[in-house]
Amino acid sequence: MNKEFDVLDFFFNWKGRISRKHYWLGRVCLALIGYTIFSLSFSLIFSFFGLRNIPSLILFWTSMVIFIFAGLCLDIKRFHDRGKSGHWLCLNLLSLIGSIWFFIQPESLSGHWLWLHSLLLIGSIWILIELGFLKGTKGSNKYGEDTLKEIKN
Repeated sequence: MNKEFDVLDFFFNWKGRISRKHYWLGRVCLALIGYTIFSLSFSLIFSFFGLRNIPSLILFWTSMVIFIFAGLCLDIKRFHDRGKSGHWLCLNLLSLIGSIWFFIQPESLSGHWLWLHSLLLIGSIWILIELGFLKGTKGSNKYGEDTLKEIKN
């Protein structure tokens, strides 16, 4: 890679492509930093000040939005590396909505709704396989240059 690594561009720009290696490194970084911030804000919210600690709540929700956005940018760039549009994330959004619904309405996990839950779970597993384990397209595609081109040369 000839240009310098830009952290803000890596986490907060959905244009371009990233390799599986960079995708997993980005996800691990987000998980570690996010876990630290969420743990700190939760401990401040619940342990010391109760639910009335507005600064901790603001820290929690702001960091939640930032980390979700950064994760979505990584996912979109990974889809781009696979030669697909970032709109494929809508499948993941459906899975998220379904998971929230089944958390709120656990009785819907039985009977005729079980097929929907199974379908959403399969969709989430497919997104994981697609983004985390399958190779990107070889050569350039409409989203940018091959991410492994530098390694091959």
